[in-house]
Amino acid sequence: MSIYPIHSNPDEAVVKLTEHKVRESWRRVQFALWKRQNRRDRHYLLDVPYEESRVSDARKLYSLTSDSHQRAVMLGSAHSTACYDKMRGHEVREQCPFCGEQIPPVWEHLSWHCSAEQLSSGHPEVPEGELQNAKSSYLAGRGSHSPLKEGHIRP
Repeated sequence: MSIYPIHSNPDEAVVKLTEHKVRESWRRVQFALWKRQNRRDRHYLLDVPYEESRVSDARKLYSLTSDSHQRAVMLGSAHSTACYDKMRGHEVREQCPFCGEQIPPVWEHLSWHCSAEQLSSGHPEVPEGELQNAKSSYLAGRGSHSPLKEGHIRP
């Protein structure tokens, strides 16, 4: 069933543009709904607007990423050591077990700032935006060591 009247003969470019706009509208709604969910990672992104180009880049990166740990990071299902402490009913440790700094082993620290050799080798630059910071840890350095690949942070 076509969305165009039977009597019209729409140009192929018009059809493709209309289909694109429908898909983008759906993606915008899904992003807004996701931000309303009770997710542990959504508070980082409440002020981040939907951007078509970022979503396009993320879809392309996801399709090229075959490593399940990297996909877990992109989908927000990877956990920090601090998160595992809470999930197990323990107090969150105040000292990073990898570098020894007096900072809880939270996602941001382990992904971007931890100086432990097994975590810091191959660190990409810290992203400027919250969206990249929250979701892109270690995706750029697929061949490098990362806390996910080494089993220090498990999805």
